[in-house]
Amino acid sequence: MNKNQIPEQIEGIDVQAGITNSGSEEIFLRGLVDFYKLIENKSSKIESCMLEGKVRELIIEVHGLKNTARMIGALELSEKFKKVEEMEGHFDDEEIFESTDQVLAYYKSFIDILKPIADSDNDEKKHISKDDFISLLTTLKEAMDDFNLDGADKTMKELNSVVIPDALVSGIKELDALVADVAMEEVINLTEKLIKESASCF
Repeated sequence: MNKNQIPEQIEGIDVQAGITNSGSEEIFLRGLVDFYKLIENKSSKIESCMLEGKVRELIIEVHGLKNTARMIGALELSEKFKKVEEMEGHFDDEEIFESTDQVLAYYKSFIDILKPIADSDNDEKKHISKDDFISLLTTLKEAMDDFNLDGADKTMKELNSVVIPDALVSGIKELDALVADVAMEEVINLTEKLIKESASCF
């Protein structure tokens, strides 16, 4: 990825602020893609917190999203998350959940906004053998087990560059989001599951 791939304008995002906050054009673009990958996963987590009445856990998730939104230049979204975060201890649970629900609707709108950028990040897919596919999953599992985050990111990018069997597409999509979220235990468990499932998918 390079500066030439950065759109001059992205709805809801201050591109220059995102580049400045990220430190470079490449990190900014990587951040946009990672942010996109996590929207469904993070939204589900927050919705679960609301359903289960877990205000503290919700605020923790909101705090993290406030910071990552600011990092990529989604300043208005970051400010909305900040306002929800600051409600803790001053408003009752229902008021917090109502405000969170409104912010989530705006947060989810970034799926459509960032999808073209995330899609353009993918090169033309290549076909690989079952053994090579399983090898990539094994490498990813070992990298995450060793807390080798750079290695895990690199291997996930390789997985995203190959043709995925239809039966494994949703699993790989979930795996991609978990790697971006550095959810170590979940990544390890899911790679083990996908390795088993791969045996009958090629």
